[in-house]
Amino acid sequence: MGGEGPWFEFLSHFRVRGTSTTILSDDVYQRAVPFLIKCKDELISEHGFTTTIDTTKLSADVSSLVPPEESLLAIQGRVLEPMNIKFYPSDDPHRYVTIQLPKSLSSFQAHTATWNGLFTSFRAWFEKTWPRTLYVNEPQPLRDIIYTLQIVTDGMLTLKRIDDLGDYEKLTTQNLPPLEWIRDHKELVCNVLQCESTEDLEEEAANVKTSQVPRPRYYSWDYRGGRVDEHFYDRDDEYFDNRDDFYDRDDESDDRSFTACGRDCDYCGHCDY
Repeated sequence: MGGEGPWFEFLSHFRVRGTSTTILSDDVYQRAVPFLIKCKDELISEHGFTTTIDTTKLSADVSSLVPPEESLLAIQGRVLEPMNIKFYPSDDPHRYVTIQLPKSLSSFQAHTATWNGLFTSFRAWFEKTWPRTLYVNEPQPLRDIIYTLQIVTDGMLTLKRIDDLGDYEKLTTQNLPPLEWIRDHKELVCNVLQCESTEDLEEEAANVKTSQVPRPRYYSWDYRGGRVDEHFYDRDDEYFDNRDDFYDRDDESDDRSFTACGRDCDYCGHCDY
């Protein structure tokens, strides 16, 4: 069983968790700032991050960071990349990670391209149990930053994973931290959201959202005998990017007949026979 991901999806249209309006209020975010600053300090003291940003080490999708006057924090560091050790043993097994946060939530909408590039460059992974639990695969303080942002915002940062289950695929969508993280950080969550209990969040986190997606497929043809074999596209297939062209078609809607006529003419299904 294969699949794709998990990966981060960043959306600039979100609401502050616990509110019913899309008007962004910084009150919730500001209550999270002391914890975010603490995570930044831990990345510097325990993981070798620095406030000096080498712009040549930014993600390929990020041309620049947001202006300093809008920035709450901006740090950069090198982290070990296990996949590099496995597949590229002769290369440097580290990669550069840059994290910046704004002073105001409105920046996430004003500089969408920058934030999208930053957040989608982070690594994620999944538990090999079912239903899937997706998690951030970065140093713990950076993981805490991202999970805190998921607590503050509803729909801004989502983890997604597609599992290949034969003749269909299952999409897992997770826009909350794992259940265990919410329980371990109950005091923080209650303070940020000004709630007395995390039970509702825990219930939502436990009910991982999944949806079934039809697998792209194609057919091989014998033009004198019709469809003879069915194949599913693999996600590593060179033609997979064109998957929308190969979804299963409803044969009843096809006005051609694929009964062989016996003529040596590269039968097309339209001639009289």
